[in-house]
Amino acid sequence: MRLQDLPDALFEHILSFLPRGVTAYAACAVDCRWARTCDDALRLLCEKHAWKQPRSRRLAAASATGGGDALRWRALYVSRACPACLDAPGDFAARRSKHEAPLYLLCGACCRRESVIDKMRAAGATLDVTGVSGKPLYTQRGDRFVSEVAAAARRAGLG
Repeated sequence: MRLQDLPDALFEHILSFLPRGVTAYAACAVDCRWARTCDDALRLLCEKHAWKQPRSRRLAAASATGGGDALRWRALYVSRACPACLDAPGDFAARRSKHEAPLYLLCGACCRRESVIDKMRAAGATLDVTGVSGKPLYTQRGDRFVSEVAAAARRAGLG
């Protein structure tokens, strides 16, 4: 039996076991049927996070890169989810300079991962420590990062 001959229900069940990153990026590139099925799964994830499609047709067309209306939920999910893990909503903006638009939004857990920090340093990006939601990334209560930054600022004569 070929993969194309599988019933839709079985096909969707198989795709439900794929990680979200594979669902959002790789599976959509395999086949149109995979892309449509993955888009349905990503629609459920977007609804879970209460993310809505843009109201304007112009914004909707601009956000659906490549696939048009057929993959609009994939475009919405990729634009809002953390690009490092594709599992949580992005909240903290990474920018090239403080006056530029955000390159992408990272979740709080990925902001603390060394591999993500190294990639941001290599790209010359900075991170907003206050999220889009208004929550701080680091707090002053017992957070080692804040105490290290404060100590470095004192040594440099900045604080």
